[in-house]
Amino acid sequence: MLMLALRMLRHRIGSAVATLVALSGGVTILMALAALAAARTMIMAALARGRELVLLRLVGVTTRQVKLLALVTTVAPVSALLRTPPVDSIGIKE
Repeated sequence: MLMLALRMLRHRIGSAVATLVALSGGVTILMALAALAAARTMIMAALARGRELVLLRLVGVTTRQVKLLALVTTVAPVSALLRTPPVDSIGIKE
């Protein structure tokens, strides 16, 4: 009787661990896809600003200044979004 109870407990623990591993794997995949989407968005934004950056170089801005400007204008909005706290009580009517 004790052996049967131990086997059942071992089976339940094993299936619980398997469920946790599957869930964490799914979360990892979702986070990787979100990071990929964010990176692609930043790359597309930088490519879209190519003409503007070339024009700045033609006007006399140094390469270092152009790189700094591109970095600040791309990273600053993203970091501001990451620091924004989640919205509380969405969909709750008073």
